[in-house]
Amino acid sequence: RLCMKRPLPEGRPAELAQMGDAKRPKEEVEHQYLMKVLQPAQPPAERVSIATVGDFLEAEANRLRAQPSARGLEEALQFLARGWKRSEEGGIVPSTWAGIAPLQEAALTTALALLLGASSADKVTALAALLDTSVPARLMNELLSAAAEDEAVPAQLLLGVAKPLKDRHLNDPQGPQFAKFLRVLRSNKRYPMALVETPCREEIWRPAFEPKFVWRNRKREVTAKQRPGHLLQTQSVLGWALSPSALDGANMPPSKAHLTEAGSAEWRDLAPPPPPP
Repeated sequence: RLCMKRPLPEGRPAELAQMGDAKRPKEEVEHQYLMKVLQPAQPPAERVSIATVGDFLEAEANRLRAQPSARGLEEALQFLARGWKRSEEGGIVPSTWAGIAPLQEAALTTALALLLGASSADKVTALAALLDTSVPARLMNELLSAAAEDEAVPAQLLLGVAKPLKDRHLNDPQGPQFAKFLRVLRSNKRYPMALVETPCREEIWRPAFEPKFVWRNRKREVTAKQRPGHLLQTQSVLGWALSPSALDGANMPPSKAHLTEAGSAEWRDLAPPPPPP
């Protein structure tokens, strides 16, 4: 006689696995979930649980931090960020698992401890690299806020993130880079303050300007001077923010006119047709 198997209930793999996990010891289930989420390079010698995951994260992150590679801090923070992100992804662990929040808090505590113990230069390098990857928003904001307490970090981080915006134009608005810049500014009030203070003020906010020529009347009296408009448009972060617009048309040389709205064939084709004669 044919035996018909009962079909599996519909649902995600993690939820189906949870039905079988109910029959296993709690410690074994926690260890399996944590290893699926964290994916450490070396398996732990002992079983890891929610109660001990903080110690495990600290030991693994310090191991990565102590590697001879110059990117030790970055790799340690990336390890914690990947674990945080995987804990929120569907299909890895059940979304109702009670260990997600404690795991994320342990990862946040470990990440902050690593960052605060690093030098200012290492902080800037690691944060700039993390901004280029997919790091959970809360973790990234907490790291940026913690790093802002170091007086040397805000200005150097802003300079590193803002200077690439100098090459923005209509056909290359550098959206991801501009989003990084705004993300840093919004994370902590110390970053906007650093933007208008030395050295950011002189380099990217309001560079020093000396008039190259003046206008004189018949009595040789100065009636007007060159103004800093062009300098601010091409050498300041506010000018870079406005560059992908019609405002940059007059500032581009003829060889780059096609990169502006006025010289772009794509934009010119959007204009309405002339009225019939």
